[in-house]
Amino acid sequence: MNHGEEVKDQSLKVKVIKSFKNFKCKYRNTDKSIFYAILADDSDFIIAKVIDRKGKKDFSKGASIIFTNFKYWNGILEMTEYTKLEKLTGPPVEVPMKIREKAKKGILLEEVKKLPLETIVSGLFNVNKWRKVKNGYILTAEDETGKMDIAIFNQVDQIILKDNKKMHFLGFKVDMFEPNQYEKKLQLKSTSQSFVQVMFLYSYN
Repeated sequence: MNHGEEVKDQSLKVKVIKSFKNFKCKYRNTDKSIFYAILADDSDFIIAKVIDRKGKKDFSKGASIIFTNFKYWNGILEMTEYTKLEKLTGPPVEVPMKIREKAKKGILLEEVKKLPLETIVSGLFNVNKWRKVKNGYILTAEDETGKMDIAIFNQVDQIILKDNKKMHFLGFKVDMFEPNQYEKKLQLKSTSQSFVQVMFLYSYN
């Protein structure tokens, strides 16, 4: 699928690995209810942004679903009220353990560093420390491949921050900032549709 492509004549069959809670945000200058979901099949996984769909029950963990009429935009699969979705009635979608584990982690920080600026990514990182700044927070995130700062300036009032906790970061963009005139650093930065959630031990059971 190409960047920004609207797909009407292709159907996808996937298993729901996890769905996250709803939150309110601006979408095309309109207040919308959105939630993210991690979907996978036997070859790979993808993050879906689900916009204004009342059937969140369709995204229960482990459900096999089929859908058409969706949009693929900057690494995110967008599903709206126009997306046609139903639960599979036949054999469920099988997801190999290797793909399932990859889907739980999302992108690794070493992979983020190779991406173009403005790319939208999602991942599960350990938060070692954080500090409050004007209108938001700066977090130091870490995984087995490295460290990176994450700047949060959206949905700030909905975020509960805890040291040394694994946290899901969904819908963040790759960004470059200049801490001083001699230095440039990569970071992840929130957008108006970003979402953060502490990982609970039972999240993927």
